[in-house]
Amino acid sequence: LGGSISTVFGDCDLDLSNAVIAEGEHMLKFHSVFGDSTIILPKDSAVSVTGNSTFGSLIIMGQRKEGISSDLHVTTPNYESSSRRLQISISKIFGSTRVS
Repeated sequence: LGGSISTVFGDCDLDLSNAVIAEGEHMLKFHSVFGDSTIILPKDSAVSVTGNSTFGSLIIMGQRKEGISSDLHVTTPNYESSSRRLQISISKIFGSTRVS
């Protein structure tokens, strides 16, 4: 699991709830200009999420930041000890991003 997703106009929903993270550490880059985004993570996965929003809100695993130039970093407690890890980097210009 890893790669890059980019959107310019419109909402984007990414459902990873049934995904299996392979052994090792993987990076998913998520870039969006206009619209709202939702990312649903696999249950009990080891994830580190870093989000940046220029104008909008970030809601990442229960933590929230909003306004102009918001940054938020959330890591699951099991991240460092897991052999299957996913890093997610989110960059949003206008709109909200929700990761759960």
